[in-house]
Amino acid sequence: MKRLTVLLTAALVSAVFMMGCRTAPVINIEQSEIVVDGKYTLENVKKAIIRAGAGLGWQMKTVGSNKLVGTLHLRKHMAKVEITYNKKSYSINYKD
Repeated sequence: MKRLTVLLTAALVSAVFMMGCRTAPVINIEQSEIVVDGKYTLENVKKAIIRAGAGLGWQMKTVGSNKLVGTLHLRKHMAKVEITYNKKSYSINYKD
């Protein structure tokens, strides 16, 4: 009886840990509208994206005209996204 209890407890603990090991789908953001009151420039949009990313721990790097690459390191994991933007919209696409 004691052995059965130990086995059931081990199975329950294993099941709880396995529930935490699921993966979420990657969702790209395509042409999301920028809603800002007043006038703003591409430089303002770029600075706002960099500020928002930095606030969440992302390292942002300019890689071209109207294009940034954001990198996030969490523990042993790394994510990389490409962000394109203009005065009216932005897109965030998973890269690595």
